[in-house]
Amino acid sequence: MNNKFCEEDKEAKMRAIYVADLHSDRKHYDELYTLLQENRIELLLIGGDLLAYSKSLAKQLDFIEHEWIDFVRSISIPILLIHGNIEWTGAVSRYEQLSRANVHTLLTLEPVEMDRLAISGYGISNPSPFSRKDFERRDLKCDEFISNKSIYISTVNGQLVERDAHYLNRLPSMEDELEALSSQGIWMMHAPPFETKLDVIQNGIHVGSKAIRKRIEQVQPALTLHGHIHESPYVSNSWFDRIGRTVCINPGQGADLHAVILDLRQNGELESAEHTIFGKAGLY
Repeated sequence: MNNKFCEEDKEAKMRAIYVADLHSDRKHYDELYTLLQENRIELLLIGGDLLAYSKSLAKQLDFIEHEWIDFVRSISIPILLIHGNIEWTGAVSRYEQLSRANVHTLLTLEPVEMDRLAISGYGISNPSPFSRKDFERRDLKCDEFISNKSIYISTVNGQLVERDAHYLNRLPSMEDELEALSSQGIWMMHAPPFETKLDVIQNGIHVGSKAIRKRIEQVQPALTLHGHIHESPYVSNSWFDRIGRTVCINPGQGADLHAVILDLRQNGELESAEHTIFGKAGLY
């Protein structure tokens, strides 16, 4: 891969597209393909929930095998992604297999270096109303989660296993896990940070992660990319926010593709950002 940030060009940039919550929507994937072709994009970043909500693993695997892999093969740029809370365990296992085969790159908290961009990923969300808790955790260390309904996790083979109401209390919290994240580059995290313009649901309540916000405040990465709360830009009237020096983005999602074109400097800072629906961000 050519290094876009050579020593002789300190102002060189990389053009990327960020999108989340595609949910197996063929129209969104077609719109994304067109956007990639028309804007000379060098890197595709996807912030989780590539697949539709499904009551079975089989439907998600079918989309991966017959839609996702064809989509990846139709473009010739690197794809970095995280899972979201909708994916089944078996679907994420398939993502991992494809990552090992260099079809795409499934990000973790360990940063990936790409043309002097350090990019980390975290697909875990704070508890939602959904019964399946494969990729949900307590938010803060001090939180206690007691479910008032049956909860389940899924196996790699797609079986649902019921867990007791206190199950999440025996797992590390998001705050525990995020202590491993110290890179100041770009963070791609499915859940948005708490009490920002990115985590507002229809009734105006903030539902983002306090642990994610806390770690952003502590480390101050250049840029964080989020999803999960589709309607937030319409409720808060903004798809970006700041936490200290950090620019945070959640493009949302809707009937037409919501994505953001990013011009990235070599340290992960933004030169510019433009939303496909709402236009350019006044970042500076």
